[in-house]
Amino acid sequence: GIRASEHWLIIINVATGKGKLHETFTKIPLEMLRDAHFTTDVLESAAKEDTREHILRLDITKYDGIMTMGGDGTVHEAVSAM
Repeated sequence: GIRASEHWLIIINVATGKGKLHETFTKIPLEMLRDAHFTTDVLESAAKEDTREHILRLDITKYDGIMTMGGDGTVHEAVSAM
């Protein structure tokens, strides 16, 4: 299960939802994660292959979970980079 002390990587495709996804995310889910004492690193993806490049550059083993927010392309890039 999820422990309240986990460290998560969150990648947001800022082009999704006519650019409103980032604004919506920072208002509700991010605050909820932080209220539950999660720590997060948030990266923005704006162009094709951004998500993949972010993951390839990072040491993803330091994260307890990775959350992607965007369309199916964002998820596909994240999974293919792992």
